[in-house]
Amino acid sequence: MEKIRIRRVLIPIVFLSLLLTILPACTTGDKNGNDTGSETTATGGPEETKIEYDEYGREIIKPDIPLGLDYGGRDFVVHTRGGVEQYEWKADTITGNILNDAIYTRNQRVEEQLGVNIVVIAEGTWSDYTATTLPKMRASIMAGDGSYDLIAGFSTPIATLATTGLIKNLYEVEYIDFDKPWWSRSIVDELTIDDVTYFGVGSLSLSMIYSMECIYVNTEILENVSPGYNIYETVGNGGWTWDEMLRLSDLAYGDLNGNGVRDEGDRFGLAFCDNSNTLIGFFYSSGIKLTARNSEGYPEFKIDIEKALAIVDKMIVMLYETNSAYPADKPILDFSKGDIMFYNHWLYWGQTQYSSLMETYGVVPMPKYDAAQERYFTPVQAGMHMYCIPVDAKNIEAVGIITEALAAESYRSLIPAYYELALKTRYAKDSETSRMVDIMYETVFFDFGYIFNNDLGIMNNITNVIKSKTNTLGSVLKATSNIYQTKISNLINEITKVRN
Repeated sequence: MEKIRIRRVLIPIVFLSLLLTILPACTTGDKNGNDTGSETTATGGPEETKIEYDEYGREIIKPDIPLGLDYGGRDFVVHTRGGVEQYEWKADTITGNILNDAIYTRNQRVEEQLGVNIVVIAEGTWSDYTATTLPKMRASIMAGDGSYDLIAGFSTPIATLATTGLIKNLYEVEYIDFDKPWWSRSIVDELTIDDVTYFGVGSLSLSMIYSMECIYVNTEILENVSPGYNIYETVGNGGWTWDEMLRLSDLAYGDLNGNGVRDEGDRFGLAFCDNSNTLIGFFYSSGIKLTARNSEGYPEFKIDIEKALAIVDKMIVMLYETNSAYPADKPILDFSKGDIMFYNHWLYWGQTQYSSLMETYGVVPMPKYDAAQERYFTPVQAGMHMYCIPVDAKNIEAVGIITEALAAESYRSLIPAYYELALKTRYAKDSETSRMVDIMYETVFFDFGYIFNNDLGIMNNITNVIKSKTNTLGSVLKATSNIYQTKISNLINEITKVRN
């Protein structure tokens, strides 16, 4: 464990509203990037209204929290998953790193504004979060220890707390305002049941951005096998589909070691990251959902079975039976060696582990399932953090105020620094790659059925069918649909029954 100082629905299909609407004509920030802002005067009414813009061209919006508060240096304790705390919370000092310095500045501004001391507890990793970290948090809250004020939870495991009575209904936490741009309204809507939602996602959740699924491109191989081909134009005109990816992949395969066997010594047009992310990423890139709201506004198990069967058929061929693709059930290949043209993963992977390669490699959104699909859908890997407030937090009103201030300051300074400066400038090799990141961000996609997969298990059965390489999904869904609906109904009842 490492301890470091330092209101309503789940993710917008256009999460870009959280970010930057670039209006250069309105900005007047100085050459050093100081927040000088600008003003526009609206006339025609009885009084003139001045609209102020920040250095990124966004209208300046302030949180509706009381002025002049001073909590006398009280600790505000944030619990987050270990190993990634430096991407949302940990910053001990100014280092010159864009993201680190933005986190440090965000924390310092809120500390000074409200007279608080931000303390970060980072423990556990993705591998032991469910088995170790989550039970420890549960026990602490049940004991009323008051150890945590805010929890940045690993999305699908933390969702299980919704039925426990251990976390607050955020609609009832004063001063948290989900109508503000630093919260993701569409995610909140996806998770809300009868005016109850326990989780918030927004500008605090940099992990939502870096958990976006995508395709990495070895542009050198692509140019060699298809000279003059512009993959960014293909994405822009809506033609980036599974079939197009496989067509290009077929051009790239080469038996480099000359042994006549398709093995790890060859060049492949397509290879895959770990099985779980691959299966979920491609399945949801089709835009299919496991649940839909009924006439009363409640989620119910409702899947387009005909489309789901076709998707699974195509995935089995793509993942395991395509000559130009290294099979998804084989040991993972190293994309950095330069013998793979297309490789699926999440954005964090390229930004961190292989950031040096981004001078050579491009990134594009997950492709459409077919040409009839109207738009791209960008699934988000489960590593995204959802924020919740434990019921035993000391002084819930103060927690609401501090959380809202942190979210607002994240929107003001942290999100632009990460998204516009670090992600799109440092890690993107050109403006086209930056545009691809925009498209991914604008098409983020969530499903109630997946967020609560630990309770429902629907996605587990679908991925098990795909991994079996035999499409029995029709019979599986026929046998389990009533079970799933019962689970969803029970989940809804528990969520609303334990509201706090």
